[in-house]
Amino acid sequence: MPLITKNFNQIIDENNELMNYADYLKDSITGLKTLVSDQEKSNVKDEPAIQKYFEQHPSTLLGALCGVSNNSKVEGNLIISQPRIKSLARDRQPDFLIITGNSLQVFFNFIEIEAPAKKIFHKKRYELSKDFLQSYSQLTQWRSFEHSVISDYCNFTVNTLFGNNGDFKVKRKHYYNFILLYGNSGEVLEKNDPTYTSLLLSQFKDEIQHVTYSRLISDPLFHQPLITIKRRANVDQFEAIGMDPIKYYDYWRWSNHHYISGKQALIKSSAYLNDDEKNVLIGKITAYDKLSSEEILKLENRSY
Repeated sequence: MPLITKNFNQIIDENNELMNYADYLKDSITGLKTLVSDQEKSNVKDEPAIQKYFEQHPSTLLGALCGVSNNSKVEGNLIISQPRIKSLARDRQPDFLIITGNSLQVFFNFIEIEAPAKKIFHKKRYELSKDFLQSYSQLTQWRSFEHSVISDYCNFTVNTLFGNNGDFKVKRKHYYNFILLYGNSGEVLEKNDPTYTSLLLSQFKDEIQHVTYSRLISDPLFHQPLITIKRRANVDQFEAIGMDPIKYYDYWRWSNHHYISGKQALIKSSAYLNDDEKNVLIGKITAYDKLSSEEILKLENRSY
């Protein structure tokens, strides 16, 4: 079942206090399109620039979940950059992890991104390129690990981030997807040969999936504002390193985000909030993060 996201107009309506959120979503997709196009035209393979863009504009990465079994919602509205899994060499680590789920299931979607200029097929022979096969091997390596290696990391992440999230107090079955973001569908179309399509598709099935940049850009998924986080070395705390613009901080956001540092600094640098909006939001985050769940619920006159 594909990710169930609300349509563009509904998301804008629900964020109507932030009147330029529609502009932000459109601008972020346009910015990604320009970055990808520039690298393809100049044959520059600058993966760190792509990684940084997704970190700064996390909603633009959601299209990578097209076509995989992941279901329903992005847990905590969070995307994890560069998750670190024991037993994996530094250059074999995933680039992103997006946790999605519903009332019965949790999906851990590990994503490997590559520079858009890398080719899918060999230039002269009927075979996949060396770059493509190297990237693909990372996904098969992740899948081949004993489930304990992956599940230990996922359980640690859930316990660290979602200790106050009631959804994770209910036992849900865990699933794992491994996704490769690589290349442009135009390269496949230029071959004008269905055997090349079959060659590519033969590599992917079940929990190992592939999505192109062209599909990511042409078929974006819209969602409530997301935050990109990263765990610093030897520290059990996550730090916010990028976010879509937000304008409120309530009990729900506190329950998912109060363990995350660095939120205020990102809000302060946002181009989509004025100074008064920034000051109000930073003040509320700072105050709420010092309180217990009971104190916040009392402030909001609500109960769970």
